[in-house]
Amino acid sequence: MMTINDNKLIFEQKKKQFIERIDLIAKESFNNEQKETAKQIIESANENNIDAVYQLVTQRVKTGFVFDAAPEVNHNCVALISENESLSITSTEAVHNEHSLIIGENYDTLKNLLCTYINPSTGEGMIDIIYIDPPYNTESAKKDGNDYKEEVEAAKFVYRDKYTRDGWLNMMNERLKLAKKILSNRGVIYISIDDGEQGYLKVLCDEIFGEKNFIANLIWKCRSSLYYTEPLISIQTEYILAYAKDKSKFSLKTFDKDNIDGDEKALEGFFFNRVKKLYDDEDYSNNDNDPRGPYKTSGKVRNDGRPIYTVTSPTGVQHTAAWVYSPEVFQQLIDDNQIYWGVDGSAQPRKKSYFKDYIGKVSSNLLYDEFVITKNGDKTKKEKIFEVGTTESGTKELKDIVGENKFPYPKPVELIKYLISLYPVNDCTVLDFFAGSGTTGQSVMELNEEDGGKRKFILTTNNENNIANDVTLERLFRVIHGKGSKGEHISWKYSNTVPSLINNSVRVFDVEYHELQLYDFEKANKLIPIAEIQFKKLNPNYKIKDRFDIYNELAALNPYKKV
Repeated sequence: MMTINDNKLIFEQKKKQFIERIDLIAKESFNNEQKETAKQIIESANENNIDAVYQLVTQRVKTGFVFDAAPEVNHNCVALISENESLSITSTEAVHNEHSLIIGENYDTLKNLLCTYINPSTGEGMIDIIYIDPPYNTESAKKDGNDYKEEVEAAKFVYRDKYTRDGWLNMMNERLKLAKKILSNRGVIYISIDDGEQGYLKVLCDEIFGEKNFIANLIWKCRSSLYYTEPLISIQTEYILAYAKDKSKFSLKTFDKDNIDGDEKALEGFFFNRVKKLYDDEDYSNNDNDPRGPYKTSGKVRNDGRPIYTVTSPTGVQHTAAWVYSPEVFQQLIDDNQIYWGVDGSAQPRKKSYFKDYIGKVSSNLLYDEFVITKNGDKTKKEKIFEVGTTESGTKELKDIVGENKFPYPKPVELIKYLISLYPVNDCTVLDFFAGSGTTGQSVMELNEEDGGKRKFILTTNNENNIANDVTLERLFRVIHGKGSKGEHISWKYSNTVPSLINNSVRVFDVEYHELQLYDFEKANKLIPIAEIQFKKLNPNYKIKDRFDIYNELAALNPYKKV
């Protein structure tokens, strides 16, 4: 029969063995700091949980990143949104679009959105578009992560950030997993990122959303000029990773080819810009009045050892070459009038490709401002025909609205408008949980003004350095009312005829924290109806689930702090 001392000896031996195994893990998987943290956690384990603890701290994801898969820490705290009516922005218009701004830690706001924007009947998310511009992995961002790790010892199992490449990747990992749940099955997420983290983020997103749901890595020309202070190559681009929730159900806005004859702008090549262009009069034409409509042509000569033979044009001119097609197929194309012989009918033959056979869209992953230069005598005119903006234009926009540069490197409105406009429905919900300067909110309101859409935005931001009040909220107020919240004059206006976007309102919510013990059912039952009221304000279509576990579903990132 084993004694207590025997059990203790076995426990100590197992603990020593586990610690030795941790030392043997390659540095590429666990760096020294991570190993030391793991050892501290093993040391704090007891006889009953040491095996489970070891499995937990050595868990690694397939990507090669080491993510802490720790369960929610028992914080005895729930985070619940609460409308702040004194900050909410009202509209004088009888009919207007209502949006939301949530001020607080975005992990906690995402937990609230999980309760309000998932259909309780189907389990499907109800957010159609997510755009985020997270803080890139700068020195300050590395320290952000989940601040809780500095407040407790490793024995409390709070080791999330130390178990990643750095706090930034882990911060993104946790929030993107929550974001995926609230994204609709036809939804899309766009994530702005720079060179430093693009590769890591792509691998992380492949893991979370699935490689099969990857849409594109959009390359945005964020600078209009070179930085000559950079020693080797001046970087002028950033990236936007795009993923669908389910690519098989996702679609981009496409051109209605059935109405092409009645759309003069489309025939002129202006319906879509160069990034998303279906028709360009330089590419498509119909010089021989082909009843199948406009087409473009391509040469079919290949000097790669194919058989050489001669074809004869309608005017009798012979052309000898190594053609792509066999003589039989080429003759069929000629008989079917799918070969173009030039204006005079004697040029080298080219194969027609008809617009009517086009699949519906052509999108490039290159995003940059495009200009057309025209000359009239000695005068040269440079006209912008497509705009996604640059960091400089985004900075100027923000300065025109809030009066000074209070936010570094804001994204331009035109860029976000373009991304949102690709979604095929203009009655949808757009979420930005790194709202920052509020560009996404302004972009949604401008798009609605332009196409009569009913898009709704939900922005979430913390209030670090008072950014939520001084920048995000103030920007939204000024764009809606055309003046500052204290009556200040602003340089910005939407247009000469519509100076501000008054047909919008914004409900503002704060995140409030409530102490809640695990088995305090009485307090939990008091908080549930309060939560229902707030959730209805955030989403009028909200329906509470049959069983709402407020303790776990609204568990806050950090423990309750008594004031």
